[in-house]
Amino acid sequence: PDRERAEKLRQEGYLWNSGIFVWTVGDFLAQVKQHARELKRALALPPDGEASEFFNRIDDPISIDSSVLERSKNVTVLP
Repeated sequence: PDRERAEKLRQEGYLWNSGIFVWTVGDFLAQVKQHARELKRALALPPDGEASEFFNRIDDPISIDSSVLERSKNVTVLP
């Protein structure tokens, strides 16, 4: 939102996702395993070759927000 709208939302107590995630690898992979099996398959051991080949194996875009965060009970929001 623009600054004026953001300030109004803040004053009303709203929060929004700025896209900054902090987790340990183990916690993230546990949540992926539980909530996003399609992403878990994409994160399997990469084939021999360049890293770019590995990341190109994900055929459809997978949102971390909708596949993991919105389903997880292990999420904290910091104002």
